[in-house]
Amino acid sequence: MKAHMGVDAESGLVHTVVGTAANVNWHVAMRPGKRKVLDKSTPMGAIKDQLGQVKAHIRAKVEHTFTLFALSNL
Repeated sequence: MKAHMGVDAESGLVHTVVGTAANVNWHVAMRPGKRKVLDKSTPMGAIKDQLGQVKAHIRAKVEHTFTLFALSNL
């Protein structure tokens, strides 16, 4: 089972939780190898690169929240 969490960007608090089966594809972040291959000189390539960066920043905020939560339970 996978848990998908919605987190508030300002407070870092979880506001939604959705569970899905483990075999459901839910791809968020672009792999570094795919980012290198993007042609950033074209408008679409530049947009995809920026979108990947935004997704990575959001994911980092969520993972940081869970790290703090895990450390607080030690």
